[in-house]
Amino acid sequence: MIRFPTASERWGLVALATSLLASNAFAQTDKAAAEALFAEGRKLMGEGRYEEACPKLAESQRLDPGDGTLLNLAVCHEKLGRTATAWSEFKEALASTKASGRDDRTAFAEEHIAALEPRLAHVTIVVPDTARVEGLRVMLDEQPLGAASWGVALPVDPGAHQIAADAPNHQAWHQALAVVEAGNHQISVPSLTPAVVVPPPPPPAPLPQPPVPAPILPVPTSGDAGSGQLVAGYVVGGVGVAAMVAGAVFGGLAIGKENEVEDVCPDEACPDQAAVDLSREAVTFARVSTGLLFGGLAVVGVGLTLVLTAPDEPAAAVLSLAPAAPAADLGGGITLRW
Repeated sequence: MIRFPTASERWGLVALATSLLASNAFAQTDKAAAEALFAEGRKLMGEGRYEEACPKLAESQRLDPGDGTLLNLAVCHEKLGRTATAWSEFKEALASTKASGRDDRTAFAEEHIAALEPRLAHVTIVVPDTARVEGLRVMLDEQPLGAASWGVALPVDPGAHQIAADAPNHQAWHQALAVVEAGNHQISVPSLTPAVVVPPPPPPAPLPQPPVPAPILPVPTSGDAGSGQLVAGYVVGGVGVAAMVAGAVFGGLAIGKENEVEDVCPDEACPDQAAVDLSREAVTFARVSTGLLFGGLAVVGVGLTLVLTAPDEPAAAVLSLAPAAPAADLGGGITLRW
């Protein structure tokens, strides 16, 4: 029984054929461009214009790699004095020509390799154990070098080069190096200096606010003897009790903040600015609580004194309450005038 492909299978075959045709078209385009670039590069080399010829040969090799193009590119770089680059390209071409059985090209590559090797310049980058920190990165001309390359004489082109090293939380190091043909240069990477982390400045302290005068409360004097002083005593006592309640509230807040500080600041060492600010809040709440508790207790005492010493005859009394300036160790307070 003959099985015909389904509609989905037919569409898959069409897509595959289209893809193959498209890839073949692109390959033909790249090959044509590579041939044009190769011809232009060879022409420029014949005119001695190696600076212009080398990039065209390199692009031709990228589009359509071949032994002949690579050998011409190596010769071009050799003419420019880029001995290490040319030597590396001749070595690559040598392996390829041996595999393809092109004895003439193999002999050509071997001849140039032998002529270039005495002219090669080398750079050895030494990384002592004292300089090997976590995350260390060593670079030659912005190209990272693996640890296997440290301490190895690496062929480089003559001219200016840059050696650099960096690591997390360390200051970067770099050094310029002028390489001469057939020279052997050795560079030792120093121990990197740890980076200095500058903490942000603390926020400015708030400016002291002037005390706000409290309203003057007239105390009625009519009625039985000493009623004015009695009312004043009760009012003062109530204010003292309210201050002590507020002090207790701030005391509870201070205890909560202190517990948080103990969690984030073990052994009284705060790791960051947020922890320092939390510690300051705990101290501030504790001072306010202490001031209110002691101030309220004093005011309650004044109220009791007024009640207990009220005269038997009417007396005019005027009660004035005003906040006192905060003390250095106790926080705020209350001033009573009557």
